[in-house]
Amino acid sequence: MPVGDRLRPSRRRASLGVRVLALAGILSCASTDRPNTRAAAPTQPTRSAATQASVSQTPSGPPTQTQTRGARAGEFNLAPIARPEEPDTEYPWGVVHSPITEGIVARLRQLEAEHPDLRRDRFIKVGDSMTRSPKFLACLADSTPPADPALRATLDALRASGIDLFRRESLSAENGWSAWQPLAGNPPPLLRELAAVGGRFALVMLGTNDIETSRVTTFARRWMRLIDSLLERGVIPLVSTIPERRDRLESRIKVPRFNAAIRAIAQDRQVPLVDLHQALSGLPGEGLTSDGIHPSVLRVRGLVEACDFGPRGLQHGFNVRNLVSLEALHRARSALEGDWVEPAPISKHNALPSVRRLALKDADSPSAAMSFELTETTRVEVLALSAARAQPLGITLCSEGDRVPCKRAAQGFLRTLPLPKGNYSLVVSGPAGRALVALLRGRSGGS
Repeated sequence: MPVGDRLRPSRRRASLGVRVLALAGILSCASTDRPNTRAAAPTQPTRSAATQASVSQTPSGPPTQTQTRGARAGEFNLAPIARPEEPDTEYPWGVVHSPITEGIVARLRQLEAEHPDLRRDRFIKVGDSMTRSPKFLACLADSTPPADPALRATLDALRASGIDLFRRESLSAENGWSAWQPLAGNPPPLLRELAAVGGRFALVMLGTNDIETSRVTTFARRWMRLIDSLLERGVIPLVSTIPERRDRLESRIKVPRFNAAIRAIAQDRQVPLVDLHQALSGLPGEGLTSDGIHPSVLRVRGLVEACDFGPRGLQHGFNVRNLVSLEALHRARSALEGDWVEPAPISKHNALPSVRRLALKDADSPSAAMSFELTETTRVEVLALSAARAQPLGITLCSEGDRVPCKRAAQGFLRTLPLPKGNYSLVVSGPAGRALVALLRGRSGGS
């Protein structure tokens, strides 16, 4: 069955006052868990005066910055925010949680100090059907707590926040959404959700639908705008890579490059990263249902058991995502409360895959170079973006001794045919400033 027969565009009810802009031919990650309606949302308690005060500094309208040429209607660009000049932490591949080092703890605490009115015991959800699904987190509202006493303490605090955070139908999570849509509309749903909840944290996962509709460079620009819009308001994004795609080879080929964009921006902004793709990679069917898109879930006698964190449950995608999301909330809360610091990992700059931050300094033609070695014949992908606004940068890839003709790309992304083993140099060029460079092993097939 073609992917378009399974992925359907979604519509939000007009009563929400949020206009979702239609894109001709969009293929969306539509959930079959329940009808696309807000009518069944659990009633939320009236916000107390204290809760009202906690979100008083959150704008009720859209960002005031003007739109730039080429942006979708309803998308807003944000002024550059303060970022670490020299990040002390690189995020290693092959682990689920990025390290929360002393430098990152200081970064998160500074963010909290600058925006003191948000609450540590609250979070919002931002995403597509995989986040809107009741299989994501809803069971934590009343399930048996996990065995880990630290996770139980975090869960108890979140349950006592005065809002049913776990079952709440987030205004910033909707079937079929891509990375631009939480900031679309006036006011954007992201800001409406933040104003309603006043949470310190945001669980963010988008990109599965963008694979069908956008270049990776376009996705990166929208993803950066989304992450920066949260940081600008004092919200700590707990960002997630996207799961595998098993429905179409063309989509599967693109997953690593989209996840590299997510990782590169999280690392540059020094915000926690949850590598859900890594967490699901060893599960049956890579943690996905038979549609090859949405996470699987444990069912016992026909009943969904998404919070079973035992050996059976942790063979399923939603169960694993629920656990690692609770872990991410616990780790971030602990960093703010003063009892979580991890050592910085050892950097492996010349290995694939990797994410580097380079400085483009030359006044006449800003550029920066790096080198790497291939130990076997490898298809290489390079993503190169400005760290300020994810602008595509020029890429030149050459082999030592000119054994292979140089490869060039002007639009921020390069994918090669298989290259022979040997040493290579990579030069990126563009406006002066910081550059984010992701170096990957490309998958075979398609483009």
